Amino acid sequence: MALSATATYQGDLKCTAKLAGSETSIATDAKGTPGVFSPTDVLSAALATCTASMIGFVAAQQKIDMTGLSVEVDKEMQQSPASVKTFKVKVTFPKIALEDSMKKRLEGAAKACPVKNSLNPSIEVTTEFVY
Repeated sequence: MALSATATYQGDLKCTAKLAGSETSIATDAKGTPGVFSPTDVLSAALATCTASMIGFVAAQQKIDMTGLSVEVDKEMQQSPASVKTFKVKVTFPKIALEDSMKKRLEGAAKACPVKNSLNPSIEVTTEFVY
């Protein structure tokens, strides 16, 4: 089932986005207004939440509590064409004992994130795992 997102231009380089089935609105701004996301900030957040969700899904199947898992995504932009050049992803696991085989499975889950796999191949994505 397709899920649609709708953006409404508000003027002055600002948009509001709504996701079908959700009351959530995201204000976006291309001028860098504090407290307002740029569209590439939203992409960074999508990559972070997707990565965390994929890890959480695999962990839940194994009855491992990932509460406190943190995924930080830093982006670097390029000027021409204006686009994301790199994403640096840092996954910090909660302080729990994990066997090496489980670490490998969780890292594989992170790398299987559909958002990551949908990015243009020219965007460099590096991922660091901190245990």
